[in-house]
Amino acid sequence: MPRRKTPKKTRSTPPTPPSLLRKGVTYLFEFEEPSKAFLVFKKVLSEKKKGLCISRCYPPHLKEDFQLEQIPIYWLTRQKDNMTLDPVQLNGISHIVQQFIAASSPTIVLLDGIEYLIMQNDFKPVLRFIQHIRDEVLIQGSNLLLTLSPETLSLSEVRLLERELEIFKDEKQTER
Repeated sequence: MPRRKTPKKTRSTPPTPPSLLRKGVTYLFEFEEPSKAFLVFKKVLSEKKKGLCISRCYPPHLKEDFQLEQIPIYWLTRQKDNMTLDPVQLNGISHIVQQFIAASSPTIVLLDGIEYLIMQNDFKPVLRFIQHIRDEVLIQGSNLLLTLSPETLSLSEVRLLERELEIFKDEKQTER
């Protein structure tokens, strides 16, 4: 019986592992704590993507807890500062995200604080805001990560978000 030929090596370096996230997809992280989304965010940043974080958490704490020193982090608050975003100004938040994605595509954006945005604006305007950003992310081939504690919304609101977004389920990959 003839021996099979072994394939010739065509690469001198090992192949790049596939990305944790699919290109152009917006993911919904349904966990009590947003830390899973931050771990995925940090892992994708290590793949040399540029990142932007918008969070209800105080930026110096995020920078320290997740080693995000080089990442622009905006704080969702009514306080006025150069790195804060007023939660009722959904158009302003959308503009910042769109500019970032357009300038650096493909990128990853983490939006942590959907519940706070809903408290400040009601559900429907926030859903429209998310749909708008999701479409931009898709067109540009970037990624958007949204965190949500499902118990904070009605079942119908959670289902509407789930219908619009892809639910992130692979917890094992966040631990790497």
